[in-house]
Amino acid sequence: MRETSRGPDLDLKSRRNVQDPFPLYARLRDHDPVHWSETLNAWGVTRYEDVVQIFDRPATFSADRFRKIDERYASQRPAVRAVAEVLGHWLVFRDPPDHDRLRGLLAAAGPRARARGAWKPMIFLRGLESLPLTWGSG
Repeated sequence: MRETSRGPDLDLKSRRNVQDPFPLYARLRDHDPVHWSETLNAWGVTRYEDVVQIFDRPATFSADRFRKIDERYASQRPAVRAVAEVLGHWLVFRDPPDHDRLRGLLAAAGPRARARGAWKPMIFLRGLESLPLTWGSG
């Protein structure tokens, strides 16, 4: 892990840490397992046991961050509202029971359907429906 003049480089988005994140992950796991990342504006949790506890308490810990961002900033920035509207529907940003329902739908397709790309047209069309498109003359 690279050292800076202020100590170890804990920036999860720094070039060196993006290229090889494992030394940083090890340091965080050993010294700061629940780490606030200024650059990501989010908490990073690096120990398995802590992650399991978080997943078991969706009422306390939420993955539904885009709707919260939208509630806070949409009135000031319409572009934020558009991004939150699209990303807020993604499986990884949904809490139970929506997450479980969506995951079940994907799992029901089975590995052969996913391998054949059976979902691609539906996902593409659903994505297009979600985009705030504006047609102009120029």
